[in-house]
Amino acid sequence: EALAAHGIGSRAERRTMVMDALTRTGFPDPQLRSRHRSYELSGGLRQRALIATAIVASPKLLIADEPTTALDVNVQAMVVRLLDQLKQMGMGLLFVSHDLAVVSSIADKIIVMNKGRVEESGSAADVLTNPSSDYTRMLLAAMPSQAAKGTRLSPGEARPIVRPGGISHTALPGDKAQPVLAAEGLTKSFIFPDGRRVEVVSDVSFALQKGKILGLVGG
Repeated sequence: EALAAHGIGSRAERRTMVMDALTRTGFPDPQLRSRHRSYELSGGLRQRALIATAIVASPKLLIADEPTTALDVNVQAMVVRLLDQLKQMGMGLLFVSHDLAVVSSIADKIIVMNKGRVEESGSAADVLTNPSSDYTRMLLAAMPSQAAKGTRLSPGEARPIVRPGGISHTALPGDKAQPVLAAEGLTKSFIFPDGRRVEVVSDVSFALQKGKILGLVGG
């Protein structure tokens, strides 16, 4: 649609350009996935589809507002490399993000905003290594790193974390050893439209106890 709206290429040429854009954004199996509806894609794949839509017509200016928020770190790094390559090819990039670590990896110039106003601006090197604003210094101090592991990232007194509904982050009463959710040898697969069976979960076992948080990490 983006290509057709700008009258770029024939129908066959546009199809080739779409496959190229999806491939560049890390879309797995783009020939098949391109025929899927949005509800058949994960949040990360939908975000990559939007990025592909934005770059497919080779714009002079790309406004990227939080383009890596829903992506895992590996795909995030790949998208940042892609945007950097497009910049090297002459595209202008306005990169809007709360993630200063990502901004620092790609920006030539940085403008730091606070409550809608400019706190400071300058070259990335100057802002990151010699900030003039207390707010910028606070943001830099809050960037996670190995050196900061186990220490408080931002100034001020620590406050108890309150979850929605007013439940504080403490263990709930009762038998903590009793799991509220358990799985053993869990396996899940889907059949794609072309008849292929794809296994997405393979022989996974876990137990979640009361008052505990279980994190699932990885692609």
